[in-house]
Amino acid sequence: MEVNIPKRKLIICDIDGTILENDTPFKGAVETVNMLSQKHDLVLITNNTTRSPQQILSRLLQLGFEINPNNIHTPILATIDHLKELGHTSGVLVVGEEIMIRLFNREGIKTVKKGSRALVVVASFDRTLDYAKLSEAHYAVSAGAYYVATHSDRFYPTETYGIPDAGAVIGAIYGSTERKPSEIIGKPSKRFIDELLRKHGAGPDNAMIIGDRLDTDIIMGNQAGITTVLTMTGAHKNDDISLSKIKPSHIVKSINEVIGLLNNDNIAL
Repeated sequence: MEVNIPKRKLIICDIDGTILENDTPFKGAVETVNMLSQKHDLVLITNNTTRSPQQILSRLLQLGFEINPNNIHTPILATIDHLKELGHTSGVLVVGEEIMIRLFNREGIKTVKKGSRALVVVASFDRTLDYAKLSEAHYAVSAGAYYVATHSDRFYPTETYGIPDAGAVIGAIYGSTERKPSEIIGKPSKRFIDELLRKHGAGPDNAMIIGDRLDTDIIMGNQAGITTVLTMTGAHKNDDISLSKIKPSHIVKSINEVIGLLNNDNIAL
């Protein structure tokens, strides 16, 4: 049976916690995403910097998602673009995982490992962070290097309490330098969503963001003035919503309810 989905301009959808849990699709997510993709300009976003956009795309295709290869947006390439815009293409110390370092070098950003040689520091999610790497970052940031972060998520959701994410790395650097990043490139940065809206020719009247986190997906969408939809499949639950000052336009149990929202003529989109 054909499902009627009104034509919209842009739907921005988070990946982890919204359509996937631990690399496994939520029930019905594949079918829902594919229906949305057929009728809309659907962009998938993530703050995950442990995989390249190509690796993320490959995994999604394996799982059955039908995704436009150009419609996956991550902080890694956004950070590379930002550094190139500023002319910071050498002397970049990456406090992140090896995949990031390889991508930076491949895209013409020359990385270094010593803080004494760094002109730029990029903080990110790093499961290989140790005292030596933190010390190099401390030196560079203390010496006045330009300092940015790919994203600021405090933790990465797991089945238990999560694991420390880029926010923990930022906190460690701040603990010894008292410096915060000059820019947060990924979610919930206004830069991140503004670039998506510009690229796809969308605005507040014809764009929607779907995600599981109040402090990244929802606040970013609210700041951009677009419709925000919180799914209850990831980081935040009912108690978090009631206590938070960040409020979504709509709350759904899962992404499968989004099509029903889009079929509702009263939706603010």
